[in-house]
Amino acid sequence: MKLFLLISAIIEIIAGLALFLIPGKAAKLSSDQYAGLTFGNMYGAAALAIGFLGLQAWQNTDNLGFMQAFLLFFIVFHIGVMMAAYKGSTRGMKEMLPAVILHAVLAAASAYFYMQVR
Repeated sequence: MKLFLLISAIIEIIAGLALFLIPGKAAKLSSDQYAGLTFGNMYGAAALAIGFLGLQAWQNTDNLGFMQAFLLFFIVFHIGVMMAAYKGSTRGMKEMLPAVILHAVLAAASAYFYMQVR
């Protein structure tokens, strides 16, 4: 579980930095799509926060209450992002399919680890 937490935190921090600093390239948006760029920045900030929270979880695996809360949070986050990406993929954004798969796997892994610490 500790390795999962570290890898997940690193993925979220990298994705967060990319979407926060260069949302146009990370989300394939043109510079005149202000709403999309803003939402990219907002998702990037959220992913950064989640990544840093993941680092805290990685450092505090002995605190079961914190681990349970974090893993529940992570499950909800990944299911939400998975559903949003799925909606995009069904509306013609086929490049969202890898995001659907990634977040489904991360939600399932989080649920598995949640059951272990419960």
